[in-house]
Amino acid sequence: MDYAGQVNSFHLGVESQERLSIFVVEDDEFYRQGLVELINKHSPFVVAGQADNGIDAVKLARDLQPDIVLLDQSLPFLNWLEAARTIRIVSKKSKVLIISLDRYEEYMHAAFAAGASGYLVKQAIDANSLIEAIDAVSRGDNPVTIGIDEKKAEPFYRKLDLQCQPMCD
Repeated sequence: MDYAGQVNSFHLGVESQERLSIFVVEDDEFYRQGLVELINKHSPFVVAGQADNGIDAVKLARDLQPDIVLLDQSLPFLNWLEAARTIRIVSKKSKVLIISLDRYEEYMHAAFAAGASGYLVKQAIDANSLIEAIDAVSRGDNPVTIGIDEKKAEPFYRKLDLQCQPMCD
């Protein structure tokens, strides 16, 4: 079953006005569904939509304007850095939280340079730490998971003046 572009019915209802909307972008269907179930169980979060590739991620982020985009680092059709950068342009209120299999500091630095608000390594998080990281991003913090030195990440918490790419139209 293809979940690209699936929108949760809560997004159109009153309930989404009271809860933080999370847009889940993950190409692995099993992992994506686990994330959706976990996030929907925890107030004050609700999954507003899902995508399984970078192009749909940008289009739906533009349409949904979620509070937080949980963005996988490994995506087909549009790489994660371009997706993060473009999402920050087309959905200015959205904060991007990267989830990755890679512990490379260079990837973390690239994520922050692209406008991400946090970088989580999948092997270093559990359900509670993911919810805590989403909550931290919603408060304006910049979570980084175990395995990456947070002091080295600190200079990269800034947001760049991003220019719109053709996908923004």
